[in-house]
Amino acid sequence: MKLCPYALVLFFCLFTPQSRLSAGESMAAISYNVQLFPPLIGFINKRGEPNYRLQQIVEAIAPFDVIALQELFHSDYREQLIKNLSQRWNAPAHSVYGKKPAGFFNNGFLTSSGCVLVSRFPIAQQQQLVFEHRSRFIDYGFRADGLAAKGVLHARLIVDKSLKLDVYVTHLEARDETIRLQQFQELADFIHNTADRNNPLLLLGDMNTRGNLRYQTESDSPYQLLLQSLRRSAPGLIDIWPSLHPLKEGGTSEQSFIDGGRRIDYIMLANPPDSEAPLLPQTIRVEPFLDSRVEALSDHNAVIAEFSW
Repeated sequence: MKLCPYALVLFFCLFTPQSRLSAGESMAAISYNVQLFPPLIGFINKRGEPNYRLQQIVEAIAPFDVIALQELFHSDYREQLIKNLSQRWNAPAHSVYGKKPAGFFNNGFLTSSGCVLVSRFPIAQQQQLVFEHRSRFIDYGFRADGLAAKGVLHARLIVDKSLKLDVYVTHLEARDETIRLQQFQELADFIHNTADRNNPLLLLGDMNTRGNLRYQTESDSPYQLLLQSLRRSAPGLIDIWPSLHPLKEGGTSEQSFIDGGRRIDYIMLANPPDSEAPLLPQTIRVEPFLDSRVEALSDHNAVIAEFSW
């Protein structure tokens, strides 16, 4: 049987696999701790060959519209990644990144937050918060998280004429749980003060807070305290992973474990109350980005979500 050209077009539209939903009605987002430390301290990278990994990471994240990265500390790596993404997209790669606070010796910070947001969508406005509560050199030496200006990035994206999106990227305290609990409130207050209640909101990042199945059922777990803090500022906020995969662990800390280890990397969503056009999560998955040369592109798994509206 011979198909006419119109029938062939229809056939391919219906049966060709699609990695993304139709343009203009969908968006794909990724949160990824890439562990790219500056060369002078690059020896602490669990994965070696940072220049090679950077190239491969660009290829891995290029399909996404909203890209939230953590531990991209070195300015050269950051600039190269943004430049290469723009070349891959053949379009501007709009970006926001955490900066070291100005002041005497940068107020004790050795590096930036390492948080970077890159987007296909234009950025209407942006803000940054550096956490006041952080682990100090006097307590943890060079292992202190507070040597990096960790905090939160905020960008308001113009997705299309009908949709503006408030996006937050964060990396919370790794060393001290008491300090991390204080950062929950700092994060929530920042969202409260910067979010537009008429816009959907995405929060992405490495929370260093275990959200595996057992912690979802413990009412006083740090995971539940995190959600409680955030929901006071963003009512109706959901952790997308358990909302779509209520019986799966979704770990992100180990690339060789079947369950992925600890679930500490997140994508969360809040829609305006009674919104007529909410942002709807369609899929979410964990991706280890395994690599035969360096085992994996980072010591974290990425979290990837697709949305429609």
